[in-house]
Parts: sequence; structure tokens; C-alpha cells
Amino acid sequence: MKQLLTAGALVLMLASCFTPDKQPVATPSSNNMDTVKTYAVSLLDNTKDPFCGMPAGAGMTDTIHLNGKVIGFCSKECKEGFLKDPKGHPVTYK
Repeated sequence: MKQLLTAGALVLMLASCFTPDKQPVATPSSNNMDTVKTYAVSLLDNTKDPFCGMPAGAGMTDTIHLNGKVIGFCSKECKEGFLKDPKGHPVTYK
């Protein structure tokens, strides 16, 4: 029995070594029952929303891929506004 418990503990320890690290990217909204995705700053290549200027640390809820970079936006509306005129809204990269 002691050997079985030791073997089980060893298997669990080894399994945890092969689990990829994951950062949570979605958190429940406090306003309603829906889920609002927010992206961790470390996943983004920009420091602020290029459309409205909100700092990336405030929580970005929408992204695009642009020139091999992940650009975060604070809202769907900011993303849509940027996409209408990307050259008029320069991106500030890290």
C-alpha cells in the first residue's frame, strides 16, 4: 500500500511538470451574467489603446494582429474605429 501511494504521488508530480503554464485571459464581468474577455498586458505588444489612448494596464477586451504584433483595444468600438483609419492612429509598442 505504501508503495502504491508513493508511486501515485510520483506520477502526480511528473504530470505537473508537463502541464504548460497558462495565463488566465478571461474574467467574469461584475456588471452582468456575460463573460467579458480581458487580455493580460504581457500578451500584448502595445502599451495603450491606439484609438482612445487608454493604458494597456486598464484591461484590453479586443485584439487584432498587425504586422506580426498583437494589438489590444479597450472596446469593440475602439477596434472598429482604428480599423477604419489605422494610419491616423499610430500604435505605441513596448
